[in-house]
Amino acid sequence: MYLFTTFAKWVSIHKEHCDRIVAKNGFMAGLRYNVNVRTNVFAYRVMVNGKAAVADISIFRRDIFEDVYLDARNFGELGLSDNPYAPNGARADWDPLTGAPKNPSRLLNQRSNSNRPSDDGNQSGTSGQRQKKGGYQGKNFNPDFAKQRGQGGGGATNSSKTPENVFLTEKLNTFHYSIPNDPNVVRHTSPNPWPLQVTCEMNIPEWEASLAKAELLPEFQDVIDGFKNGFPQGIPQHGCGQLVHFTPQNHASAMLARDKIKDSIRKEVAAKQMFGPYTHDEVHQHFPFFRSNPLGAVINGDGSLRPINDLSFPRDDSSIPSVNSFVDADNFPTTWDDFNCVSRFFCAQAEPCLLALFDWEKAYRQIPTATDQWPYLMYVDTRITFGGVAGCGSFGRPADAWKQLMMKEFDLITIFCWVDDNLFIKKVNSDVGMEAVVKRSDQLGVKTNTGKYSDFQTEQKFIGFIQNGLDKTVRLPPGKLQDRITQIRALQVEGKKYRYNEVEVLAGRLNHVSYLLPQLRCYLCGLYGWLQSWHNRKASRMVTNTVKEDLDYWLTTLCTFKETRLISNPEPTNIGWVGDALTSFGIGVLIGRHWTQFQLANGWEGKTKPFRNIAWVETVAIRVGIAMVQKLGVRPGKNLIVFTDNTTTEGVIRNRQSNEFHLNEQWKKIQALLVELQVNLTPMRVSSEENKADGLSRGDKTGVKPEFILPVLLPLDLDPFLIQCS
Repeated sequence: MYLFTTFAKWVSIHKEHCDRIVAKNGFMAGLRYNVNVRTNVFAYRVMVNGKAAVADISIFRRDIFEDVYLDARNFGELGLSDNPYAPNGARADWDPLTGAPKNPSRLLNQRSNSNRPSDDGNQSGTSGQRQKKGGYQGKNFNPDFAKQRGQGGGGATNSSKTPENVFLTEKLNTFHYSIPNDPNVVRHTSPNPWPLQVTCEMNIPEWEASLAKAELLPEFQDVIDGFKNGFPQGIPQHGCGQLVHFTPQNHASAMLARDKIKDSIRKEVAAKQMFGPYTHDEVHQHFPFFRSNPLGAVINGDGSLRPINDLSFPRDDSSIPSVNSFVDADNFPTTWDDFNCVSRFFCAQAEPCLLALFDWEKAYRQIPTATDQWPYLMYVDTRITFGGVAGCGSFGRPADAWKQLMMKEFDLITIFCWVDDNLFIKKVNSDVGMEAVVKRSDQLGVKTNTGKYSDFQTEQKFIGFIQNGLDKTVRLPPGKLQDRITQIRALQVEGKKYRYNEVEVLAGRLNHVSYLLPQLRCYLCGLYGWLQSWHNRKASRMVTNTVKEDLDYWLTTLCTFKETRLISNPEPTNIGWVGDALTSFGIGVLIGRHWTQFQLANGWEGKTKPFRNIAWVETVAIRVGIAMVQKLGVRPGKNLIVFTDNTTTEGVIRNRQSNEFHLNEQWKKIQALLVELQVNLTPMRVSSEENKADGLSRGDKTGVKPEFILPVLLPLDLDPFLIQCS
């Protein structure tokens, strides 16, 4: 190699890359990266000045690193200082391509049968072979579970038994077929004892007395019981075939939130809400079967990243049902208030009001889980977790009880709740202050997030928007509009390829903005359609033409619209707007008793393809109707019903776009006008016989009064095609 000085320099740099990977992620991660890069370099040639040449091996290949890191993590190889697959290594009998024993059944049989879960769901050991269940059998995977719950047993365990626990540890987080006395297995001694009972920081006697005084018992008796005994999560006792434990690796997405996850677990352990970490053998000392769930990260509706515990894993595997597959979400309903609930309230409010915020500190973590659920959750986790089907409903019950108490004890108009965020609303002359609310909540044991707590004032941020209780307006927080514009432009770079998660983040953030601009919701279809077509989420792809057009429209609107909007009423308003169109005559539109009529001019279809058609005329009738309501003085924030007897028109109003060029051009103008007027449209069908505008579209003025004709000044682009009738 000394004769090839350039290549030698490349190899030296490549070795530095490998050394850094080994130092940070372990020997196997570096080895896998080295093998993959060298294979690519020597197997494929690149063209340089028309000649085949060896690729530059010094370039750090992040795509290859991400793949090999995922393999090393999946196979439990991170942090290893040597090759465990080498002869006499800890995994000499394992396959390095799968990260699992070459003959797992042999290793499984070496486990004592007493370590297997019994068929009736009890965690005590049994002798003999475990009876096979035949795969996943619905919500009651254990056929005795429904009977046990019906008898009040809460599964096979009871309060006199030591609670069972489950673990999650970073280094032992793959599918394991471990042998208890295997000297090659690295063992850890945990300083933490096993939790023996449910603990809760709530002031339970104060809760009981307060709910009784407010006459909210027995309605919320289940909340008191949950504080004392833990909240059931709907998970039955079960096993996973012949597995003695099921501990899958974390998702690759967890790396995006690695620091946040590790910091959170450290705090939870310090607060005695989680316990561990433990090795598999330490857990097996307490019960024969257990499982953990992979950590990951998901994109919130506003585009931010949130760590989750994926209790829905694995998917589509009948032999290993996920924890969530046992849980019926209908048994854990919630009563959260979304953007539309808040909008309805402000639109109906006749007088100004003041707003305040209260936020539960680590809301889910204040709520204990029942002990018989612990073997199926994360780490040794004694609290409800994000990612579980029942988690939201379990927290929702104490949250509902707390809300009702606050409404009973303080002079408030209402409280809106979105999980742990709470928007308090009072009259301007009310004396109540949030200090009293916080003090009262402290008495109950409800912890307050001081970073989000805010006293009563004119404006507050709730569900990602600044709400104004005096002017009844809503807007994005400062800087967010420019952020969205910048994020759209970042996806408009010509020739650039984008990753799935980049597109997903933008779609989530624009979806959030669409609550403020519902007129633009239809222009998210291209983004979500593109995401659905992404079969390989590791691949990078060019932006499609449909997405380009949608993003162009979003960018134009966000750069020009009035940022502060009157809060819109999501409920549609009937103003008697009905329209109709016929190519044999023209357009007729009625709004209440006011009407207008236009005749199509000669040559309106156009001289070149694509020609204008009846769908274009029906769409122009919508535009004429908007001009009418504008002249009549429509109030901003209204959602107006448009009656039509045409299925195509109904669909186009709902979708705000079409495959036809001329229709799309009209809808771009209509959307811009709706955004300017702060008005939205909702289509509704009416039969042709009941369409009062049918006669007008035929040139017949029967049934309308001349004094209510409404002259409309047509936009310049429509003037050559329509003639207004008097």
